Amino acid sequence: MRKAEQRRRRLTINKTNNNFRKGGSRPKRSNTIARRMSIFGFSKESRDRRQRDANNTTMMLIVVIAVFLAVELPLSCITALHTISSSVVEFLNYRLVGNIILFINVIICLSYPVNFAIYCGMSRQFRTTFRSLFLTPVRSVLCSPSVQEDSGEQEATDELTGNKGKWLDTCSSTKMSKVTSMANNSSVNNGLLTTNL
Repeated sequence: MRKAEQRRRRLTINKTNNNFRKGGSRPKRSNTIARRMSIFGFSKESRDRRQRDANNTTMMLIVVIAVFLAVELPLSCITALHTISSSVVEFLNYRLVGNIILFINVIICLSYPVNFAIYCGMSRQFRTTFRSLFLTPVRSVLCSPSVQEDSGEQEATDELTGNKGKWLDTCSSTKMSKVTSMANNSSVNNGLLTTNL
């Protein structure tokens, strides 16, 4: 069905272009592009959203590169000074340089979580991909029946701690749907005709 729709759109565009060639008048290029974009489902809002996402991605990359340069340039300067000092005249205090390098290495290690925070804060696509890759499997493992055998014990713990999370609600609804589907299968297997209310 989708292929047929795409073919129809292509034929419509080609037919429109051929009509303009026969008539001799050429439409404005911007109108043609806008019409093609609207025919293929790219509305003005969609184009604006894509442009905004591209701008956000550009800004995110600029920030990540700035953090990288701010962290790595001091270490490269010290490396250059070490190279000059060891080849020409020794003018560096290596005890001080060792402490500075240790400090810079700590800063480099701290920049990794900062980069992760930048990605999460500035890219919706990164957040959705991260959520689908890591959080969804963890949630499914935590919601599996083998992890929570006794729901009564879990409910008692939730009442005491007052910590009923959203994923626990999903677990209960998943358990309830499994119980309902098992009950439906057992009633069919027993040969009884039942109606669910």
